[in-house]
Amino acid sequence: MRIVHTSDWHAGRRWHRLDRDRELAEALGSLCRYVESEPVDLVLITGDQFDTATPPTRALKLVIDVLVRLGRQAPTVVIAGNHDSADQLEALGQLTKLANVHALGHPRDAGDGGVLRFTTAAGEPVVVAALPFARTCSMVSGLERQHSDLAADRRYDAGMRAMVGHLCAAFQPDAVNLLLIHTHLFGAQLSHSERPVHVGAAWAADASSLPPDAHYVAMGHIHKPQQIEEAAAPACYAGSPLQLDFGEEGQDKSFVVIEASPGRPAVLSRVPYEGGRRVRTWQGGLEELQRDAELLRSCDEHVRIELRLDSPRPDVNALVRELVPNTVLVRVHFPIEEEEEDSEPQRPATMALDEQFEAYHEGRYGTPAPEGLASAFSTIYTRASEQQG
Repeated sequence: MRIVHTSDWHAGRRWHRLDRDRELAEALGSLCRYVESEPVDLVLITGDQFDTATPPTRALKLVIDVLVRLGRQAPTVVIAGNHDSADQLEALGQLTKLANVHALGHPRDAGDGGVLRFTTAAGEPVVVAALPFARTCSMVSGLERQHSDLAADRRYDAGMRAMVGHLCAAFQPDAVNLLLIHTHLFGAQLSHSERPVHVGAAWAADASSLPPDAHYVAMGHIHKPQQIEEAAAPACYAGSPLQLDFGEEGQDKSFVVIEASPGRPAVLSRVPYEGGRRVRTWQGGLEELQRDAELLRSCDEHVRIELRLDSPRPDVNALVRELVPNTVLVRVHFPIEEEEEDSEPQRPATMALDEQFEAYHEGRYGTPAPEGLASAFSTIYTRASEQQG
């Protein structure tokens, strides 16, 4: 049988004021054309169909249109990710069942919809264990985390192992056995476009928790396409259909195709998505930018400009965007001068830590700190101080 695995669509995503749903529609259109033209028996979608729990109407319509199109060709199983509203997906699932699309928003017991069974046109049985994103609060209390972060992290990993073990106990030796899961595994290579709060140790599970007897483990949450080599069974993050941020520059986006039969090892391959603009970073001075502007304009890519200037220039953002209209982000860098040991201005003792950092950044680089950087520094500094104290 042939199975297709896709994930992390992030419909409705606003990125540097850009709406990328048209690009996403093109990429998902190529996925649909593949499923419509090839003998596909099952489609797996492992979470983060939407970028937020309250997606705009256009994103909702896009996702429903794609699900219905896929469901016309083959049974389709969808689980919720950390960006999705589990309740909304459960509600949608009541309707999408009519379109051969089976949606799970919350983790469930095996006997309550957590395990699905299908039979292909050729008569081959399929067992699908489905585990949507499980939040730490479902397994770890705030009191436990206050008492010991390490113990709480281990508790989350143990909870994931228990849920996976419970669901995968339904696997059958004469069937193709699949696990769908939306989680962060230790050792997975991040793209740094994932939501940071959900890719820390508190949200991670170990690859050893994955079932060794699965034909394939379909994973969602990490945007970089990759196979988890530490897993005992073939396990892949399908990755996102688009390069969602500059941390994904250079990544080739694709969905996974799995050829599997009962009693035989699965064979994996990847098919590239079509459509969607790539991202590119350009670095240099103003004269170099003027020289390369025509090439950057014609590349049909989303461009980040890392511009080196000798001194501040108030019109630089408008100038860059006039030269390269497809610029989405401008970062200006100034020379860092050598400073005398005692030349750093004294910070008033009453100044808040984030204000001190803002003042430091302004004096050091000649520009205000990027949004959120000062508060992030304050949080990290406070945590480090508490640990040392």
